[in-house]
Amino acid sequence: MKQTAVSRFFATTPLHIGFWLLVKPSAWRKALDQIDLTLPTEFSYLTLTPEQRRNPVLIQFLFNNYLLLVMFNVAAVAIFLSLAKIAQPILIQSLWLTLAYSLIIPPVMSLKSSVSSAYLLGGTIALGIGLLARHTNYIYIPIALAGGLTGNVLLNQARRTARWFNSRELAGMLTGILAAVLFIFIGISIISGQIFGVYTGVPGAMPLPARFAWIITTSAGILYLVIESLVLKSHTNKRLINVLPIAALEGLVISVSYYLFFISIENTPVFLISAGFSGGMLMCFLFTATWQLANQVGGAQAGAMAASLVLGISWVYLSNDLVMRYTFEQINIVRALLVTLAGLTFSVWRPIVSLPFIAIWNNLLYTLDSRSNVSPLKYFKLHAAFFEEGQSLVWPGLADYLILQAERDPEGFEKSKLKFSDSPQRRALQAAEIELLARKLESCADLASISGASRLAQWNFSDSQISTLLSPFARMSHDVESALNQSSVYQTRLGLGRVRDDLNLFQRELILSPQANSSRFTRVTAAWDRIIENKIERLTREANYHHEIANPYICGMPLNDQQEVFVGRTDIMARLESLLLGPNRPPLHLYGQRRMGKTSLLLNLDHYLPSTIISVFLDGQGLAGYSQLMDLFYYVINEIRSEAYRQRGLRLPAIIRQENKSLFAQISRWIDHSEKILVEHDAIVLLMMDEFEALEPILQNNKSQIQEYLGLARFVIQHRPHFKLLFVGSHTLDEINAWSTFLFNAQVVKIGRLAPSETMRLIENPVKNFQLTYVPAASQHILYLTRGHPHLVQSICYELVMLKNEQTSSQRFLATMADVEEAANRTLTSSSFFFVDVRGPQINPQTAAMLDHLSSLGPEGSISRDEWARCFPENFEANLALALKRDLVEDENGFYHFQVEMIRRWFAYRPF
Repeated sequence: MKQTAVSRFFATTPLHIGFWLLVKPSAWRKALDQIDLTLPTEFSYLTLTPEQRRNPVLIQFLFNNYLLLVMFNVAAVAIFLSLAKIAQPILIQSLWLTLAYSLIIPPVMSLKSSVSSAYLLGGTIALGIGLLARHTNYIYIPIALAGGLTGNVLLNQARRTARWFNSRELAGMLTGILAAVLFIFIGISIISGQIFGVYTGVPGAMPLPARFAWIITTSAGILYLVIESLVLKSHTNKRLINVLPIAALEGLVISVSYYLFFISIENTPVFLISAGFSGGMLMCFLFTATWQLANQVGGAQAGAMAASLVLGISWVYLSNDLVMRYTFEQINIVRALLVTLAGLTFSVWRPIVSLPFIAIWNNLLYTLDSRSNVSPLKYFKLHAAFFEEGQSLVWPGLADYLILQAERDPEGFEKSKLKFSDSPQRRALQAAEIELLARKLESCADLASISGASRLAQWNFSDSQISTLLSPFARMSHDVESALNQSSVYQTRLGLGRVRDDLNLFQRELILSPQANSSRFTRVTAAWDRIIENKIERLTREANYHHEIANPYICGMPLNDQQEVFVGRTDIMARLESLLLGPNRPPLHLYGQRRMGKTSLLLNLDHYLPSTIISVFLDGQGLAGYSQLMDLFYYVINEIRSEAYRQRGLRLPAIIRQENKSLFAQISRWIDHSEKILVEHDAIVLLMMDEFEALEPILQNNKSQIQEYLGLARFVIQHRPHFKLLFVGSHTLDEINAWSTFLFNAQVVKIGRLAPSETMRLIENPVKNFQLTYVPAASQHILYLTRGHPHLVQSICYELVMLKNEQTSSQRFLATMADVEEAANRTLTSSSFFFVDVRGPQINPQTAAMLDHLSSLGPEGSISRDEWARCFPENFEANLALALKRDLVEDENGFYHFQVEMIRRWFAYRPF
């Protein structure tokens, strides 16, 4: 339990509480939390635990505000009627009535309904009746208003868990109303004396004989006792015997007050106090009894509406027997109904009606803050967004105010983001964040700042339109960073050229886009385009000035679909296309050694596949960072949605986290809905999982679930023809046990080294108008050193171009055997990570020792199986099989030698 000092609540008044309940419910909840964290938002004193009742802070809080409410009501009526120059006798009568209603309603409602209802009902009725005491024909209006406002608070509380009014709630509301009508009929029969054959006449017209008054009021007290005891039993869930004393006390109070009311002389203090007590008790009873019955049958919403309508309308009829000089008119029913409904819907129409006036107030605050240089903002805390919680419309100008706060007080802006992120003002927050992001993007002054733009802000927006608008900037920022990280000026210029083309295309899309923010971001694209174009021109001038050979080769990075140096693989592409479009649907397993070009093939696969296939590339090493299956699947599904929209303009359904539903069910339903869209547009999703072995830790951490999800994936492959799976890795199935049961029927496609013709094309003609030429033996020597290994060809050729650019112009454009040898030697150092991976993780120490021995035999060296086995007898067969599996050696007529000369040189070089 959390308690604070009692003095903390001395500043809290009934006016604060009324404002909180009607306008800012979170403040009421916060006040209760400061008293006791275990207190419900709606609580009555009877439903509290013994420990909560003994809380001195709670007792002091309730008692102080009860006294303040009584004093405020009496003082307000006295001041208002005095200013209205009301006659003193009428003023005194009004004050007695105000005092009586203020004294009786709050404690009774706090006891058996809720504390919040006590303040609203007691304050509104006491004030209203005190002000309208001399206008008896309108006395029902404050009662109807009080019932509507109290019902509005209860209704808002109920709608936090139930949003719609269903048939059960309608039945509950009707049940409560009908029961109340029956009670009112019986009550009027008793109070009027008709059930006893005695008519009391107009209230206050003449004193009733004590004998008849005693009979009537005692009967009313007994009826109240019986019904109230049942209501309290239902409300508190206690035995009837436990609540009977309280019901008996209430019955006694209402019986005595009615007795005094009937026998007292009109307008005497006893008459007025008894009228207020009996009337207040009856109002509390009508509201709480109706609310409890309707709540039991139809729920909290039904209870709130039924209780408000009964209290608001019933007093139109009850006033005939309880209010002096009251004249019943049919129109009063309509008036009472309208006032009650106005109170019930207070949280609906109040924000709309008050919007223009509060908007002026908000604008005044913004003007004051914008003209001052104070940080943090001095007046922003008074903005209506912080107290008007019922406003469903976006406050005009709030986005500009949030931008000002972000610039002046970033820490305060972060707090505002937390407050508004789950409120109707979220749209203003989103508009502010978009504008702030646009300003950050527009402020990029050079390529370095553009390349870091993707880290300036969070790019993940749930709104698909905003995500579509901003994600190209993130992608182009990454592309600029990648271009700047290239090791050659040629590749940097090539990468920046692609970004420039993407910018121009995106700018045309923005111009044609109907989105409201599109025009704002055209200025960003124009600014970026100028910076990139200037850099390209500068790089071009520098290259022309130095007469350098543009280096098109790329080492260690996958070749994307924009790079000309991707060659060959047409046979593998054709086979993959055949398998993907064929009638059978096995999963595909693209297998090959490291640095063999698997990822580059995936990135270029789009050129060879029909447009009906939507390829989705997933990097297994990147996905390995997800520790939970739920996060992993949400990411994959969002990638599919993004690529479907980018490649085909298809909007696949979003998947929303639902903690109360299993992930398996959510994914299955998403697949069902997505496939319908894919069928309509004759599209196929190809999910390409690169380095899928990296997901092994996730499989190990989710062993209890993984078979279930692999079963789902197998079902998708077999029965969902519009979803295809392609797994890419450098391990065979016997090396990845976790996937073996899933991929046991996979169609394996092996990717190896380039063919000689493809290798020679990559060496001599990597791009159009390549300036470097070779003596015939030099290019053949590269083929000999690499045997078509794509990574080694790229590495040697890259080092060769770098070497030639170091030479004089007379030697620069012709490559000789000596140049190739020097480039090969440099490659042994620059590509050391590749060679270390070959000798380290891919083989064991025993196999490495065997290869060390073989490398020492020289470039053309070979060894027979028997001789090799004699040198390394321990586990020879297994170690030899591993070397063969990794494509390091090959058997030629019983003799084994290295497949690739550069790998032999590394083992012979032995820098380790």
